[in-house]
Amino acid sequence: MNPHDLLVNLALVLGIASLAAAACRVARQPIIVGYLLAGVAVGPHTPVPLFADVAIVTTLAELGVILLMFCLGVEFSARRVAQVAGRAGPTALVEMTLTAWLGFTVASALGWPTLTCVFAAAMVAISSTMVIARTFEEQEPRGEFIDLVFGVLIFQDLTAVIVITTLTAFATGSAPSTELVGGTLLELGLFLVGVVVIALPIVPRVVRAVARLGSSETTLVFSVGLCFALALLASEAGYSVALGAFVGGSLVAESGEAHRIEALIIPLRDLFSAVFFVAVGMLIDPAAIVDNGLAISLFVAVVVVGKLIGVCTGSLMAGNGLRPSVRAAMSLTQVGEFSFIIVGVGVTHSVVSSDLLAVAVTVSVITTFMTPWMVRASSKAARLVNDRVPRRLATLVTLYGSWLDNLRAGPRTGSSWKNINGSARRVLLDGLCLLALGPAAKVADGYLPTPLILVVSIIIATPFLLALVRNSVKLATSLALEALPPAARDRVDLAATPRRAFTVALQTAVLVIVGMPVLALAQPLVPPWAVVPVLGLLFGTIALVLWRASGNLDGHLQAGAEVVVEALARSLPGETAEPLVQHLNEAESLLPGLGSVTPCRVGDGFWAVGRTLGEIDVHGWCGATAVALQRGRRGVPNPGPEERLEVDDVLVVVGAADVTAATRLLLERGPDERVSSADDEPGPTALGSL
Repeated sequence: MNPHDLLVNLALVLGIASLAAAACRVARQPIIVGYLLAGVAVGPHTPVPLFADVAIVTTLAELGVILLMFCLGVEFSARRVAQVAGRAGPTALVEMTLTAWLGFTVASALGWPTLTCVFAAAMVAISSTMVIARTFEEQEPRGEFIDLVFGVLIFQDLTAVIVITTLTAFATGSAPSTELVGGTLLELGLFLVGVVVIALPIVPRVVRAVARLGSSETTLVFSVGLCFALALLASEAGYSVALGAFVGGSLVAESGEAHRIEALIIPLRDLFSAVFFVAVGMLIDPAAIVDNGLAISLFVAVVVVGKLIGVCTGSLMAGNGLRPSVRAAMSLTQVGEFSFIIVGVGVTHSVVSSDLLAVAVTVSVITTFMTPWMVRASSKAARLVNDRVPRRLATLVTLYGSWLDNLRAGPRTGSSWKNINGSARRVLLDGLCLLALGPAAKVADGYLPTPLILVVSIIIATPFLLALVRNSVKLATSLALEALPPAARDRVDLAATPRRAFTVALQTAVLVIVGMPVLALAQPLVPPWAVVPVLGLLFGTIALVLWRASGNLDGHLQAGAEVVVEALARSLPGETAEPLVQHLNEAESLLPGLGSVTPCRVGDGFWAVGRTLGEIDVHGWCGATAVALQRGRRGVPNPGPEERLEVDDVLVVVGAADVTAATRLLLERGPDERVSSADDEPGPTALGSL
């Protein structure tokens, strides 16, 4: 690389990018849009006499990816990854497999070869960490959905390593096997564990020692050097530089100097992330867009619709509320850098047409354009969905999340958990056996007729499917009994109704989470016209079962509201919080399964004073369900939207702990996105506010 050429390209790219960014600021548009347009302007496919060198700009853009992922790791430490794994893992699995299935189906409908369909399916499955991180940095949204989004992205990036390895085997003519995928997973796990085990006792101490020197320059140089060193280590090990940079940032986060180091690196990160988006814009070829217009339109629809449905479904199954699920789904509706890499593998080995790369780039650019507006509109969309969901289903979603929270927070010891772990292992084994049938059938496709392979696959899969359903039912039943234990034999089992609803919801979650990957891998063997009716029947049955379960649960909640009102009546107005909390705890024990029953007193100067419950919309903003209202000695069970709040009213809500804490913030400060989640600002809890 000629130093003069590097200087010319930097001056050209940054000059045009700064003008485009300034124009976007004046027009109040997302700055990413300006960078992409700048890339189009200096790219080789437009008749503007300003051309940047694609190779040089692409090399510089990789620095932007490394620095941004390092900063993301600094903000999102290993502890936070572990905390959201139970919520983000299932969400990522459902979203990726559903979107991949839709991508394969659309590619098949376009008449593309099977191998090209496989690459197209992988192309649409992975969202863009770079785009989302930059959008969040610009808009600064707040809420629990942010941890969910980045947790999903981490799982997606790890999955991309497996996908690229497997597709490379496809492209080189090797037969993908269980040994290949298993070996890749083992190597990836050993790499991550090895780096963390070796570096965790050392890196945070060294970072603290460097920071104590008091020199910002030394701290910056050391941090950037560490970032590049771990990115290089990951690259030499065969993984993405982004993965190494993220691990480096996570290690730095454990030092306690994260905020100081991040503040030093942010200007450098912003500079090279701008170059990254300009590099993406340079790949846009207007002629290729015209030639592949139909395919591009269809795959944009696949990305947006597939990720919206997949993330929402997976997130709800993992116990996240409706509001964070919708906001996370709208934030993840794009593809990015991994799509280029995946399709590039096929193009390099000449197994797919270069047109697919043009489709991937254009779909990425279009969805990147859309992302800032999708994120900006996510809060309103979440409220709109909340308002349209029937109350009984909203109640089920709210309480389902609180039941799962209780399971996660409780101790996992005793014989019951041994049975639960055994059932979980059997479900996993059944799912893996079904997954293995896909590659095995693909290998057999070269030797036997396709109809015969399909019949044999169905015969072999049937016992595993039956075992999967049976073990899923057993696992769900055991978990429900653990979360909502039955009463003694001589007493009425007051938890029977919520336990039954929880069991049905868990059975549905297990079958969807395990079944979606099986569906995605079986797609090359089963024509779409055969899958769609089966899916329609399956999801129709699930919807009917959940609707019936939610109806019974709604009746249980109505009875619970009466008990809560009776508890409120026993608490004299003006008393301290302790008697009221004690009475509500007694009510909660009488009707278990209501989640966290939390009283929120309306203080003088609160935003909610003088407004009706319909105007406040605690369910739309926070996902909580209002079950009772106390005003003096008057108690109102299940208060309607017309009830107007006054000073010293006590509104009792149910839901997960973070949901009920967010309700208190809403009553006090009003519907601000920055207080729509308890994660935004912990503050006093609703109980403490009394």
